[in-house]
Amino acid sequence: MAWSAGTVGFGSYHYRYASGEEGDFFKIGFAARAGGLTLYVMAGVRGFDHILEGLGRHQATKSTVKFARLSDLSQPALVQLIVESVRHLDAVEEQLGAIPRMSKIPPPSLPSPSG
Repeated sequence: MAWSAGTVGFGSYHYRYASGEEGDFFKIGFAARAGGLTLYVMAGVRGFDHILEGLGRHQATKSTVKFARLSDLSQPALVQLIVESVRHLDAVEEQLGAIPRMSKIPPPSLPSPSG
């Protein structure tokens, strides 16, 4: 679904802030910008370092992953980031009834050590 000019969003969640402001927004978004491509990760990228390390050439901010070309990224890592971030957002929404401001979203649990 197109959420704004040039941004395509997938899934939706309900947010509710302490101020009383609430609404709906996409879980994952994608946009082509002048400087490259942007993936919007509405769960935030905090706590997903284990995936970002293997993602490929990118720049991450609080809630975005920016890259020049899709071919710069590891496709399995990209899919893992999307799946795990959506799963985390769903768990937070189920637990709290709505999504708080990103700064108030608890980070996901760390993956279990393998071995």
